[in-house]
Amino acid sequence: MKVGIIYKSIWYNIGSSPVLEKYFNYKRDGSLSALGIDEAAWTAFLAKYPGKTFEIEALFVNIAPSSAIKLAADLEDKAFRAYLFESGKSVRAWEDLYKLDLPPTFRTNITNLNQRSLINEYAGDIANASNARKGNFGEIGADLDLNAKGYTSLQPRIDGIDSPGHNGIDIVVEKDGQYFIVEGKYTGSAGLNPADPKTGLPKQMSDDWISQNDFQRLRDAVGNDLAEKIISAGYKRILAKTSLDGTVLYKELSPTANIIEDWTP
Repeated sequence: MKVGIIYKSIWYNIGSSPVLEKYFNYKRDGSLSALGIDEAAWTAFLAKYPGKTFEIEALFVNIAPSSAIKLAADLEDKAFRAYLFESGKSVRAWEDLYKLDLPPTFRTNITNLNQRSLINEYAGDIANASNARKGNFGEIGADLDLNAKGYTSLQPRIDGIDSPGHNGIDIVVEKDGQYFIVEGKYTGSAGLNPADPKTGLPKQMSDDWISQNDFQRLRDAVGNDLAEKIISAGYKRILAKTSLDGTVLYKELSPTANIIEDWTP
């Protein structure tokens, strides 16, 4: 902690004590191989980005040496590079996506990185968080997982734990011409909201709920034109539950929002 107080920028960019120790050992010993890049390649790499030596070092001490070559290649992406130079700790989210064998276009996408970083940051105490934060955690986990599996989000994607949530439909995705309406929840949270006879509100995720007021929830999520296309083509209803580590389990729902079976995206 004292090191973090004295070297605030180092603490902010690098993070935990083990990583700080690795950084200071590298600065003391010049052990370039420990970072996964040989000396000649490292010198050439730093020369490409003058004045950014610290920012680059902060990235490479935060990942395994086996990931270094791929990171060096991905840093050719200007937007990705600028994003990571602001916070070296965010590279851990990149490494998580890299280890899942996701392509460069996915693992350098800023929204994907923000979502993965959020899962990493809040996994430890999301169980004690507010319902709003739990809701965002569950939605973000499902949105990231579906996009990683080739689905395309059709609604604005949220990537902050306190981002304004979707008060109606959480996620609408498309793949191979099929549409899916998805409710994302944190694994430890409650289930779908039941019907309320007093207000006439149908059960959450039922067809009556989705189609209520001429499909207004769907229109709010994706816009009128796309909503009409989805209504015409049809859709599946999916319940997604995100666990602490970002793993997501899915259930397909019936028109009355009862669980039919496990669903594999």
